[in-house]
Formats: sequence, C-alpha cells, structure tokens
Amino acid sequence: MPNSENDRAVELEILKQRLESHREYVSRQWQYYATFILLNGLIINAIKDLSTTASLTVRVLAMAFLISSGVFFSLVRWTNMRIERNAARTNELARKLKQQNLIEIPGAFNGITPLVLVSIVAFTVCWLIWLFGVSPKFGLAGAISFILIVANSLRSARKVE
Repeated sequence: MPNSENDRAVELEILKQRLESHREYVSRQWQYYATFILLNGLIINAIKDLSTTASLTVRVLAMAFLISSGVFFSLVRWTNMRIERNAARTNELARKLKQQNLIEIPGAFNGITPLVLVSIVAFTVCWLIWLFGVSPKFGLAGAISFILIVANSLRSARKVE
C-alpha cells in the first residue's frame, strides 16, 4: 500500500502543477491582449504626432501594426489551445483521483478567447480601411500579410488538435 500512497501524492503534486500552469496560461492570454491594446494606442499617438498621413513612416508603422495583429492573433490562439489541452489533462487526472472536474472547458464559441480574437480582427479591419485610404498598395500588402499569418495560425492549431 505505501507505493499507492506515494503514487497518489505524486499525482496530487502533478495536479497542483497543472492547475498552476492553467492560471499562468490564462494570465498570459490577458497579457498578450493588454500588450496588443497598448501597442495600438502607441501607434495611433505616433501617427497623430507625425501629422502627415502621406509619409512613408506612417504607412510603415501601420504595416507593422497589421503584422503584429496577426502575430497577436496567433499567440492568443496558441495559448487558448494550451489552456484547453491543460484543462483536459487536469480534469482527467482529477477524475482518476476520484475528484470532480476542476477546470471548466468552454465550447468553441464560448469564453473570452473568441471575443479577444474578434477584437483583434476589428482593430485590424479599422487599420486596413485607413491604410487603403492612404495607400492602396500598402493596404493590400497589409491585408495579405495579416491573412497569411492568421491562416497559418488556424492551420497549425488544427494540426495540433
């Protein structure tokens, strides 16, 4: 019997670590979104300070933000995938230890992640509309860049699941 008690103690420690990992992933997802919002505000202020919308610097800043938007979209999706995997493993271990599920796993369109992703896309669309008005070539390049990054994110997350 002592061996099974040791096994149970190890499994409880693993369970504790997985719960801590879950909290870290959720916190990281919020940090990504806060950074995205901050970056958006900084670029808006930089463009206002540059005063002319025709400058190359303004167009390059907007392009950089569009590419960053795709990267943040991917980071949020990747983190969400890790949250769901970790939650499933944690709940599986909890059930093995004859406990209830410890982490609720929302459906595909429930929870905060879809709202964060919609927000990122909404900001990106606003920037794209503005950039198309300033420079159609830069607008098209920005749209293609964002779409390619998001498509890669959607494809790679599907492969892993």
